[in-house]
Amino acid sequence: MLSSFVDRLDPLIWVIIAGIVLAIVLRRRRTGGRGARGPRPTSWLRLARDAYRPWDHEAALLRLCHGDEEMAERLIRYEIERNPELSRAGAALSAATRLRHDKR
Repeated sequence: MLSSFVDRLDPLIWVIIAGIVLAIVLRRRRTGGRGARGPRPTSWLRLARDAYRPWDHEAALLRLCHGDEEMAERLIRYEIERNPELSRAGAALSAATRLRHDKR
C-alpha cells in the first residue's frame, strides 16, 4: 500500500519535500541545532572555568584591558588614589567594574 502511494506522487512533490527538509537542516545548523528555542545551554565545564574567583580580580582586569599590563596597572593606581583604603584586589575589582560600565 505504501509503495503504491509513493509511486503515485509527482516528482515535483519530492522536490518540495527535499527543499523543506534542506531548509530545516540549514536553519538548525545556523542556529546551533536549537531552532527557535534559544541558545544552547552552557556546559558545566565552561561554567567551572569561568566561575567567579574573588582572588583573581587583577587577572579579570587584565583580560578587560586586552592584556595591556600598563593600562591595568594605571587603572589600579587610579582607584587607589581615589580611595587609599582599598587593597590592591579591591582596587582591581573597582577598576574592572568601572571599565565594564564605561564600555556600555
